[in-house]
Amino acid sequence: MVPANLTDDEILESSKFRTKNRLPALAYFYSNKASLWRSSQNKSGIMKNRSEEDELMVRSIGLTNPHTNEIVVYDARSKINAMANWLKSGGYENMEAYTNVKSVEFGNIDNIHAVWLAYKKTL
Repeated sequence: MVPANLTDDEILESSKFRTKNRLPALAYFYSNKASLWRSSQNKSGIMKNRSEEDELMVRSIGLTNPHTNEIVVYDARSKINAMANWLKSGGYENMEAYTNVKSVEFGNIDNIHAVWLAYKKTL
């Protein structure tokens, strides 16, 4: 699911600004109409590249909540890893560009893939 106000072209262009072309997608919808969305990192990079369509996508996600249009970005990586990825053309949400992002919170998980592999071994 994606916000209904976006055109197919805007959705496609937004996905091109995310690693592996993964656009934000609805992961959970709460009974109070707040929601949880999942996405890969954007490709802002050291040059602070921007995508109008991706910024529109994030604003539109905020508008899906009837209680507030602000969102909080939770990044599972540590801030150090996010910044290292930023140097390699990756990135995280720049609060100057994503105007409705209230904050970016880092989970300090050094390598999410290592955590996933460790979990799979317990199954």
